[in-house]
Amino acid sequence: MKHDWLQLTSHALMAVLTLGTLALLVYAFV
Repeated sequence: MKHDWLQLTSHALMAVLTLGTLALLVYAFV
């Protein structure tokens, strides 16, 4: 059970990184 928060955190970080990258790409093209 103690690895659940770690997995959730890693998934959240991946989502933030993905959204950040997409936002940077959109900002660069606009």
